[in-house]
Amino acid sequence: MTTVKPAGFGGYGKQAGPVELKGGLRDKEFHSYCPPDVQPSTRIIAVCGVNDFGDAASPTEDGWFLSDFYLFHHLFRGAVINQIWLTCLSPDDLVEKYREYAHGNRLGERRIVLDRVMLPEVLSTGNIRVVSPDILCERFLATVHSECQIAAELRQPVLLLIFGHGEENTHGVFLRCRKDGVIAEGSLLRIDSIKRAIGRRVEVSALLTSCYSRGWVVRPDLNSTVMAAAGPKLTSESWSKSESSSRALGSIYASAVLQSLVKLEMDANNNERDVDRSSPTFAELTRVVYQTLIGDVDRLGEYHKIGFSAKDDLWEVEWRTRSGIPLTTYKERWETLRCILPDTADPATNRYPDSLAPSTAFQMSQGLHGGSTLRGLHRIVGAQAREYLHSYPGSDSSGANTIHTKFRDLLKGRRFDIPWLERLSDILIYRMSLMRLATDYKDFLGPEFPDCAMYDVDTWRYRYYDEQRQQNEGGKIANEKVERFSEITSLIVREPRIFGTALMGEQGLSYINPREYLAIALVESEMPLAQVEAGLDKCQALAQARITKLSTRMKKDRT
Repeated sequence: MTTVKPAGFGGYGKQAGPVELKGGLRDKEFHSYCPPDVQPSTRIIAVCGVNDFGDAASPTEDGWFLSDFYLFHHLFRGAVINQIWLTCLSPDDLVEKYREYAHGNRLGERRIVLDRVMLPEVLSTGNIRVVSPDILCERFLATVHSECQIAAELRQPVLLLIFGHGEENTHGVFLRCRKDGVIAEGSLLRIDSIKRAIGRRVEVSALLTSCYSRGWVVRPDLNSTVMAAAGPKLTSESWSKSESSSRALGSIYASAVLQSLVKLEMDANNNERDVDRSSPTFAELTRVVYQTLIGDVDRLGEYHKIGFSAKDDLWEVEWRTRSGIPLTTYKERWETLRCILPDTADPATNRYPDSLAPSTAFQMSQGLHGGSTLRGLHRIVGAQAREYLHSYPGSDSSGANTIHTKFRDLLKGRRFDIPWLERLSDILIYRMSLMRLATDYKDFLGPEFPDCAMYDVDTWRYRYYDEQRQQNEGGKIANEKVERFSEITSLIVREPRIFGTALMGEQGLSYINPREYLAIALVESEMPLAQVEAGLDKCQALAQARITKLSTRMKKDRT
């Protein structure tokens, strides 16, 4: 009888305690298969937090969240009766403005999930709810509350699908902003708000593709089943942008989930096991998703740090019952979507694990990072953007880096108004100041290492997360570096944070590239971990002193 250890695949238990104990799940084994279960009809509530201020809904920017949204809308169409899909953007307006949205690896199988041909089918479902961005978060919470009350009475499970940018400190998801696109106070979908909306009498599962979403997994007081796309201190990632159209084609995580569901569907069709052990458990689902991600979808899959939790730590419940994901013909539904030809990008950048390995790590990252009066302001901000993009600012496919498109548009001659230019300037100043701060910390701690603006973090990550898959001495060395990188990153993000926090609505999304640079510099220094920790303690003291000095100066300025 086969068993599985979910902690090895991103699983986290509901017990409080040290992180290394995985919420009490470490070393625990669960059966991979169980008797089939008659699943009651799931109630699905989905929300996409993307708005179109400044063309943010474009497939070249945040549109990859919409690609995920409409992929799952297509997959679940007709699978269950009760479905509500909330967005602040009507699908017909999206098609009129942006023509189409696609999903998949640019060098592999890509399919259209929304276009003019599909529009009648999408609208005919009658379950797309378009609401004002001002009230999207409140409407979602109210819908979750009312649907959970009904589900409790009817003993039905609820599946939440949440697509949008994450917030690092709270692990919340941005769902509401004003019509002018400025992030307002109270704009986050917070974990505590979801807990109140759900109540206690209903089985709720949640699938999130947002940055930092594993923060939902590790909350022991959130007793729900969660499937999360990225570690609590990591950004989620879209597929690399198409070289021919500059479109980002949905998230890597959504592709992994889809391929896992297809595998489970095919496994059920070919099932020759005893009927009493014929259906996969939720523990087995975590293994399938994890192994599919790293084995079939993304050669750098380990980096994502995906996560899972199971309500009441019941990992041996049948996978559909525990996850709330309905049974349907996933392979057939995916293949009914119109296929588009692979991109013209360099094959060496292909993230598929079975693709030909690149000769150098740099090749894999090619194309994934950047290379007064109104007119005067354009020149000033353009110079800032050029300096930023000519450094190594991180992969465009990172969930926090969709703003890169705006910077490039500016350099190509696109005209922005003064408020937009001021906003772009604030973001650029924030990001470049963090790069300089990371270099200052590196110099203070002593490693001989290139400055942050001159070092490609992606190349290092791609190299060692790829090499650790190898069963040889090189793989062993890479695995040791990756583990040390994770340990040092955990030290860097302790409170008080030496890189501070982005000011909501002014400095854009949290920028993690500088702290990853510092972690890599310390990894390569081979400095003992205790010495690293002591040095970072001093950095914390310096950061706190700097904040105190700034606060004192601000108080004097007011008086």
